[in-house]
Amino acid sequence: ALTLLACHLRFLRLPTPEEFRERLFADLRSHVLLLHLAGLLILALLQCYLSRRRQAAAGAVQAVQRSTSREGLVATPVVRSASTATAATASTSELRRRTVEEVELD
Repeated sequence: ALTLLACHLRFLRLPTPEEFRERLFADLRSHVLLLHLAGLLILALLQCYLSRRRQAAAGAVQAVQRSTSREGLVATPVVRSASTATAATASTSELRRRTVEEVELD
């Protein structure tokens, strides 16, 4: 019973909502806290935006690779070791060259 009375007394001594807002906005720490929260929100939104763009770009690259393999152009092989890295670079440059030639012909 004494615990409930102590809690009730603390509740009665709380400032009114208007006083609480005035004190909160007068304190510099609350402004810094709000700025940090806004910064975190902006960074989270930016991360979502950039990850969606990255996924869309990866999907576009895969679509181009699928369409070039259907058209009979040289597809880029998967690089499994350092020895095949030069072959991948050569076929990639060949693919770009052939694609540029086709665009210029159209």
